[in-house]
This record gives sequence, structure tokens and C-alpha cells, in this order.
Amino acid sequence: MSIVLNKEPIRCGYVVINEAKKNNLNDQMEYSLQLIIPKGSVTHILLEAEIDSIIEAKHGNKPPHGIRRPLRDADAEAQAKDQDVAPHLKDCMFMNVRTKEKPGIVGPDGLPHAQPEDCRSGDYFYISLGGFYYPKPQPGVSFGLNNVQFVKKGDTLTGRKRAEDEFGAVEPIAAGSDSLFE
Repeated sequence: MSIVLNKEPIRCGYVVINEAKKNNLNDQMEYSLQLIIPKGSVTHILLEAEIDSIIEAKHGNKPPHGIRRPLRDADAEAQAKDQDVAPHLKDCMFMNVRTKEKPGIVGPDGLPHAQPEDCRSGDYFYISLGGFYYPKPQPGVSFGLNNVQFVKKGDTLTGRKRAEDEFGAVEPIAAGSDSLFE
């Protein structure tokens, strides 16, 4: 089952959509995103309904106990680990999605994104996913990443600033000068 999440821009973390990176859990090269979804938002409600639909398609109205669901509560996970929740995850659910094939990346105009390497953690996207049920090792639902549409820049989640934002223009240093402070 596929779902296109385009009702509201979704902030993403761990944005790996330009070049595949090795997943240390399975030694596979993968593209991935972490979807950061405010609790109770339209996207949260749509995803919960899609998860329920996938479970119902497999088990009818009598699903077995303990089916794993891909949406995770950031506040609950931080509390269980006796840690403070990261500010960008407060009052949010999150879900990791991945694919072995490079996702399509379009810009706000719907055309191939001219500079997909500029997509970073903290930016906002619309996302298409493929949902599926898996029986083992513990039954559950997951989503694979299909395509993304870059919507807008967001504050970086890494705290790192762009060089253009930290530095201004400087006077060139004369050729043959021995010191920067002459």
C-alpha cells in the first residue's frame, strides 16, 4: 500500500537521499530519512490510519497482540531512557524510512531538484511511502521510502551553520605579503 504525505510539510532528520550510506545493522547501502511528525497532526492521523489499514488487510478485525508499529513516541522513548527529549522531537512522533534505490527528488515546482545535495536534516518535505506488513522476526508494519519533494529549508538539526552565514567578504591579501596583519 502506498501513501503520499503532502497535506503538510514534514520536517526530516538524518536526511540521506543523495548518496547511499552503509546501514550498520544490515551492511546494505541505503537512502533514508527520519520523519518528525507532531502528535495529533494531520500526517500523524493519516499514518496511524494507514498502519491500521495494513494490519486489517492482513488479519481482518482480529490482529494478534504485539504487532510492531513504525511510529515511535519521542517523549516516551526519552523518558524510558531517563533522558531529556531533543528539542526538535518534543511532542512528536518519529519514524525511520529507507530504500536501497535512490528516491526521486523534486523541488517545490515539481521538477527534478536542481541541487538535491542541499537537502539537509531539519528541512521540510512531502514524502511518498510504500507500506507493508512483515511476519518475522516479530510481526509488524513498516514503510519504504519512494520519493520526496523538497518544500522548504528548515533550521538545521545539527547546530552547524552554513559558511555563508558565518563569514562576510574580506579584502584580498596582497601577493607576496608575509603577514595577514600588515
